[in-house]
Amino acid sequence: EVTDLLYDGLIAYRRVGGPAGAALVADLAQRVPRPSADGRTYVFQLRRGIRFSNGALVRARDVRASLIRAFAVRHVDLFPLYSRIVGAAECASAGRCDVSHGIVADDTTRTVIFHLTRPDSSFLYELALPWAFVVPADSPRSISRRPLPGTGPYEVDSFRPPHAGTPGARGFGHLVLTRNPRFRVFAPEATPDGYPDRIVATVDVPAAAQIESVERGAADVATSLVDLPRTLVDRLSTRRASQLHADSLGETEYVFLNTHVAPFDRLAARRAVNELVDRTRLVGLIGGPVAARPTCQILPPDFPGYRPYCPFGANPSPAGTWSGPNLAAARQLVAASRTRGMRVQVWAPARHATVALYFAGLLRRLGYRAVVRIVSGHTGRYYNAVGDPRTRAQIGWGGWIKDYTAPADFLRPLFSCSGIVAGDPASTSNYSSLCDPSLDKQMERAGRLQQRDPVAGQRAWAAIDRAIVDRAAAVPYANDLAITLLSPRTGGYQFNPEWGVLLDQLWVR
Repeated sequence: EVTDLLYDGLIAYRRVGGPAGAALVADLAQRVPRPSADGRTYVFQLRRGIRFSNGALVRARDVRASLIRAFAVRHVDLFPLYSRIVGAAECASAGRCDVSHGIVADDTTRTVIFHLTRPDSSFLYELALPWAFVVPADSPRSISRRPLPGTGPYEVDSFRPPHAGTPGARGFGHLVLTRNPRFRVFAPEATPDGYPDRIVATVDVPAAAQIESVERGAADVATSLVDLPRTLVDRLSTRRASQLHADSLGETEYVFLNTHVAPFDRLAARRAVNELVDRTRLVGLIGGPVAARPTCQILPPDFPGYRPYCPFGANPSPAGTWSGPNLAAARQLVAASRTRGMRVQVWAPARHATVALYFAGLLRRLGYRAVVRIVSGHTGRYYNAVGDPRTRAQIGWGGWIKDYTAPADFLRPLFSCSGIVAGDPASTSNYSSLCDPSLDKQMERAGRLQQRDPVAGQRAWAAIDRAIVDRAAAVPYANDLAITLLSPRTGGYQFNPEWGVLLDQLWVR
């Protein structure tokens, strides 16, 4: 929510709220390019006359140096982002690499050319992320104590990092943004002018303290409030309804069904679980309608390719909304699958034990001998266990939150063959073990089509989302919501699918 106010990349997500904010638009570049015929080359041309906040002109060499810096600053593991740039694969392991053939910059013609090792339909989305934001080429290749010059409408006036173990307000981080005096609107869709002259962000404040600050008039916005106690959400919904906003976080909670292990190696058994699950009740268990919304599909609302779809339940409708459980259909499907009476173990990390207990009860209603297996400790222990094929985990909790706002970021890691990494459970994300080469080919086609024709590409991804629902390899049940509380004097609220609350577009009376 803050870095995007300070810096720009070659391209950006359109800076508006709702589904329109998921579209890529030109930013420092003059236009969003199409790839070459072989899908491996992208040519960008910079706009003229854009300056950093220190007065220096933005040049093509700055773009190239910024990505090299992103690999060199080892505070975050970028892999697999940008790894298909020629020469970049070695950056993840060595930290030092040669991308001179992968990123070719020409200051005279203001062009930056990227050469990829193979086509990558996610590459443009990756270029819209903060690690590809452009800073001057002479910036240090390490974390800097001084804020680096940027091209956005704001600059950092002061910053105090959070201090762990320091009690009270003194332990919170404090970031003050003021207007960048050199900023001129050059890409209104990507980087419009801001309304506030000054933005003060307090960092690492607990949700309850954020809410209390807004309620007593000491703050105007409490953002990205998640996992709030149900009693607190109910109080805010009653007393602060006009100030409260709930938006799609770009996250889906689901239960995977292992398509290679009985009983869920049979489609009828998988469909039975989808028919009987009460998604509304599950939403209630995780916080209610202000915290989440029921769903039958993997792609979350406001995502490209999202089309409501729900073929399960008591009364499936063309509108794609959840209509309630269908016990009769579920029992018929179990009978057809001939799996009744089988032993089923439901896996979950400790934080999601309630959901595992619910599904164990549901499976018992269907005639299975269900037990619960809770994995305590760090969630990595859980994912390593269910990602290991030797575990033969039949059913277990899963959750996925966007890395970037594109359908491939959900559907590929969770349901393509590439999401299964033999011998490396930590890198496996396809716990359903659904590996269908025809589905993978559909994903590749959708990715290529999306680059040539975004509208047709969205239709193709929507069809893949529906196909995965029909295969019933998982039981999606909730899309988590981000809760925002505004002060009574604040207006202009917009929630972007990628960036969340657009702080620069808020105004105060």
